[in-house]
Amino acid sequence: MPILFSTGIFLLSYRFLTHHIFVYIFVAAFINGALTMCFHLLLNSGWVYWVGDVSWQYIVDNYLILMPLMAFPEALLNGMIMTLLIVYKPEWVRTFSDREYIYDRDRK
Repeated sequence: MPILFSTGIFLLSYRFLTHHIFVYIFVAAFINGALTMCFHLLLNSGWVYWVGDVSWQYIVDNYLILMPLMAFPEALLNGMIMTLLIVYKPEWVRTFSDREYIYDRDRK
């Protein structure tokens, strides 16, 4: 589910936002990492609540309260790694193309 969520955010940003290198870094990598981490935590919390004998208040107080502490480092690492990859090894990033994000400015 988190993979589908992350892919969906990328596809929405690719379809509706301008093709610019900074949009790719901040939306497709940074914000996408944070939102996917939050989605994963909520999905995992829902699963634990549905399967186990744990109250929702206990999950919120002991697990979901850590969401900002887990989402920001995930987003930061995703953004930094993708920035380094698209600068030094753009051929390794399947969803990035120099032609689309850097050179083709008059596309939209």
